[in-house]
Order: sequence, then C-alpha cells, then structure tokens
Amino acid sequence: NAVYAHNYGNNLVKTRNIQSLSVKEVEKLQANMLLMSPPCQPHTRQGLQRDTEDKRSDALTHICGLIPECQNLQYILMENVKGFESSQARNQFIEALERSGFHWREFILTPTQFNVPNTRYRYYCIARKGADFPFAGGKIWEAMPEDIAQNQVLSQISEIVEENVSSDFLVPDDVLNKRVLVMDIIHPAQSRSMCFTKGYTHYTEGTGSAYTPLSEEESHRIFELVKEIDTNNQE
Repeated sequence: NAVYAHNYGNNLVKTRNIQSLSVKEVEKLQANMLLMSPPCQPHTRQGLQRDTEDKRSDALTHICGLIPECQNLQYILMENVKGFESSQARNQFIEALERSGFHWREFILTPTQFNVPNTRYRYYCIARKGADFPFAGGKIWEAMPEDIAQNQVLSQISEIVEENVSSDFLVPDDVLNKRVLVMDIIHPAQSRSMCFTKGYTHYTEGTGSAYTPLSEEESHRIFELVKEIDTNNQE
C-alpha cells in the first residue's frame, strides 16, 4: 500500500475488508482492470486444503459475486499457489468469468521460464472481454505459447546477487555445524535456486536456498576435508 500511495496518491488507497466492497464503489472508481492474489493458505499442499470452506476464501467468493455486476471491468489477472487450479475456488472464479463474457487462459509457470534462476511454480489466469486470445484455451498451459515465448538464456546466480552483503545475513556457525548437510547450497555458476517459503531463516530444510561464493568444486573439496577430519577424530 505504501508503494501504491507513493505512485498514485493516498486518496486511492483503501485498507479494509474486501468483503465490504460493493459494485457501486467499483463502478464509481471506473475500474477496468482487476489484479488479485487471494490468500493461498486454503490451497497449499502443506496446509489443510479446506478450499472454499476456509474463511480465508470468503474474500474471493465475494469478488466472484461482484465480477458479473461490474460492467467496466475489461481485464483480470489472477495469481495463486500451484494447486489452486484443482480447487472449488478456481471453479467459482471461472464460472464468474464465463457469466461475465470474459475470454480466459490458465497457466502454471515458474520464474526459470523468464530468465530468473528460481523455481517457484504458480497458477496464473488472464482474462479479457472483447477479442479472444490468439492461442488455444481449454487447458492449463505449462509454458508460454510459442508465438509469445522468447528464447532466453537463464541467468547465473552470480549475475543477480548483491555484492558486499552485510555479515548479518551469514548463516550462523552453529546452524552450519548442525544442519549444513540438509541445506540447499547454491553456487555462483548455477542457474537455479529453491522456492523460498515463510519458514526461511527459521528452518533449514526445504524452505529456500543458501548461497556461497565458493565454486562447486571448492565446496566439495571442503566437505571432503571435513569428512576426513571427522573420520580421523572417530579413530
């Protein structure tokens, strides 16, 4: 909200419960585009997956009721976690689009397809009134259509990390000593990193990658030396 207010002014920023939003208010704003990323917790693979029974889905249900009534809406973009595509919430959203005369396409995409070395699969839906899209519907695209996609060379981690990072961001020695073998350690020449979760910095396994400026060869050599020292100590 602070960024939006800086760019467009405070008079358009509203911090409130979406379920109180009315058709009259949307029409008064003459809003022609809706960008949304509803709460993903009802659909995450690690959660309870209560879908529309989860109270956090109520805001999306309310929006789906508004869409057919808001005549000014021409474009909609939806983003959510992978898994949303098989939910009841997704079905009610698509039904709202169909009732409103939207053309729509769905995708499961990850940043690595756009030259960003991070794996983070997400559901996307684009919708518009008027002209249909120039590529087929009726399926979930797992890559951009050939006539839209561009050939890209995936960046290496070394091309995007900041230099001279504060020591505050170093992994503590006690964590390394205990958990280094389960950490996803990435190196400068690699073109991948693990999806980061809210558990990052709290848990070491499965929550995101840790970066080292050492090459893979240097890292492997150090690990072998550590193993050798451990073996000698046990003897």
